[in-house]
Amino acid sequence: MEPLGLIVRVTSPADARAKSIRVTAHGRKEIERINAELRDHLYKSFNPTSDALYKTMLEATIIGAAEIEDSLSCEFIEKHLASAALVTYGLLEQSIVDSLREATGASFSECRILQRLAEIGEPMRAVDLSNQLELPPTTITRSATRLEKRGWILRLASSANLQAVFLSVTEAGRTQQEIVIDTINRVAARVLWSRLDTEHREAIKRVGDVFAEDMRARDGIRRHGILLNELTPLVR
Repeated sequence: MEPLGLIVRVTSPADARAKSIRVTAHGRKEIERINAELRDHLYKSFNPTSDALYKTMLEATIIGAAEIEDSLSCEFIEKHLASAALVTYGLLEQSIVDSLREATGASFSECRILQRLAEIGEPMRAVDLSNQLELPPTTITRSATRLEKRGWILRLASSANLQAVFLSVTEAGRTQQEIVIDTINRVAARVLWSRLDTEHREAIKRVGDVFAEDMRARDGIRRHGILLNELTPLVR
């Protein structure tokens, strides 16, 4: 960024080895431009129909996330909510990843698989998990192998579709699902939910209900014609 004139490195007068990075005037203009484009992108992605409820929900997540990072100045947050949110969404995710690792000993992708299986409540095809979680098929395969070794899931085969591999949760896995969901809720409540007012909380909940219902409908279409009694443990 230095050759582009966006930042400058300044040597400390007390210690020549210590350097600080400062944003230039040109860099600040770029931040303002990027923030405006990011804000427009967020609104187009989350609220293409200009619905007031979706607008309130999006504003709530931006405001809530922008307040997580204490090192950001109030002036920056006020002027660049979208950019501040981009930084703090990453911090929120990392906080959840660290908390899940501490609570379960499992990776984030393993926990996401358990969480999604809990949401659906029945076995799912590995390919559907890959699509819905937006994780590469290789990540799903490796994570499933680790979960199977932990005794938390089983791989199942379908007599109706010999090429499909389904993942099913064991009793031990259900215990871990409860830990995963409780951990995510606890972290989200502490770093985000507690910072929102009643209006914003209600907006997020209502939009979340709409998304959840839509996802359940799409999942039902995907699973149509697959009977649970057709599934048997995968023979290796």
